[in-house]
Amino acid sequence: MGRIMPVYLVQRQLEYAQKRAAYYGRTDRPVSTTRVAQPRTLVGYKPLFYKVGTAFPLLKFQASEASVNYFTLAGLGLTQTAADIDTANDPPRGFKPSLVKLMEGTATPTVAASPVSGRRVIKYSAGTAGTAQAHYQAPISAGAADTTPTIDEVKAKVAAIKTAKASVIGTYGRLYFIPEKDHGSFA
Repeated sequence: MGRIMPVYLVQRQLEYAQKRAAYYGRTDRPVSTTRVAQPRTLVGYKPLFYKVGTAFPLLKFQASEASVNYFTLAGLGLTQTAADIDTANDPPRGFKPSLVKLMEGTATPTVAASPVSGRRVIKYSAGTAGTAQAHYQAPISAGAADTTPTIDEVKAKVAAIKTAKASVIGTYGRLYFIPEKDHGSFA
């Protein structure tokens, strides 16, 4: 048998739901009229688990320009030379490259209220006023010239990024590594 939820929790959920409904029902709620440019750039990526014959081909992906500049091409093991991009293959359908994600932390988290439901939220990321950015995500590879890439080489690159960005990660920041994935589109 399941546990019966206390009445005060049900009432709190009802209150949040009513506030959410009232917020989304308003026609005068604030709407951003400006678009923040998120330019993307083509990069060459060497896969770990995808082969054509016996070779690991260079694949081209679009990546956030700000993230690539933040981590550096060499730090990510990517290439942007015109010759490499022209000869690179398109990735197979369903293929996801290895990713490194970073959130710059703040020294002191801030407590705020959600504008939608009024719930208390704690913000652990660094301030992002104006054009400042605190979240970065980019593909990471063993290296474009590597003929036999391994997961250990990629993990070494992630460890180097962690060491280089330790001061901005701080106590509350995050660094994630997500290995590449195939969602069954090729055998």
